[in-house]
Order: sequence, then structure tokens, then C-alpha cells
Amino acid sequence: MAGTGKYLWIMVLLQAAISASSLVVEIVAGRMIAPYVGMSLYTWTAIIAVVLAGFSVGHWWGGRIAAHDSQNALRQTAWTMVAAALTTAAASLMLHGFAGPLIEAFSHPLAAITALSMVAFFLPSLFAGIPAPVLTVVAMRGHSQSERVSGLCLQLGRLGRFLALCLQGFSLFRA
Repeated sequence: MAGTGKYLWIMVLLQAAISASSLVVEIVAGRMIAPYVGMSLYTWTAIIAVVLAGFSVGHWWGGRIAAHDSQNALRQTAWTMVAAALTTAAASLMLHGFAGPLIEAFSHPLAAITALSMVAFFLPSLFAGIPAPVLTVVAMRGHSQSERVSGLCLQLGRLGRFLALCLQGFSLFRA
């Protein structure tokens, strides 16, 4: 079913779009958290660390999902993409609701910044990390050159992040 023809390109392009979207969230996170803790190297370090941790756990979980048959794996992945969208939409509510209590709970500013980043951005990153291994494995199934498919998935995922970075950094979301 899903390892050939148009399905391959749909999965690869979907991975590029997910990668692009996740980078946008990562960069917007800095602007979202700034009113609560300021903008500093510590803020960016905490955001990037939390997002990378979320992606790592998501990739691990996605690898486990990818072991299922393609139909089931894609169905589960679709739900995780819904979860990514919902938790991303909820990030500003989480910041608003938890900023005060977390900042008061931690005496060290770095701990407060990290905790606030975790509360708002870990789950969106985790759920955004799940599709990559699933889409790659499903795209490779039944394809005679699975190594090339794997490389294509990785390449277009990074290309999506590159394009999102350039679009966002040079034209969108101007201060």
C-alpha cells in the first residue's frame, strides 16, 4: 500500500511540513516565553534543550509505533499529529497558567525557565517527533531502494526546517 508511488511522496512531503512546523514552534516559543522570564541565552538554551528532549522521546516512541503494520502505524501517527496540534495550541494557555507559580516555586531563575519551557513545549515537541520514524519506515516498506527513501525523508525533513527558518526569520513575525 503505502511504500510506493504517490504515497511515498505524500509521506515524505508530510515529514517536511511537520519538520517545518516544529521549527516554527521552537522559534515562536522564545517570543511566547519572553514576557514571563525575559529573553536571554538561558531562555534559548532551555527552549532548545526541552524541544530536543521532546523530539528524542517522540522519535523513540515513533520507532515503536513504526513496528506495527503500516495501516495501524499511520492511524496512530495521525492521532499523535492531532495531539501535537492541540498541545501546541495550548502552549500559551500553559504559559499563562503556570508562569507565576513556577517562577515563584524555583529560587534559581534557570530552573524556573527550564520548568516553564517543559510545561509549555515538551509535549508539542514529543508529539511532533513521533511521525518522522513512522513515515520513514512506512515509506521504505515495499520499496526496492529503501536506503534512498530514508535519505530522502531525512533530506526533506531538514529542508522543511530550513525553509521555515528562512521564511520565519526573514519575513514573518516581524517585531
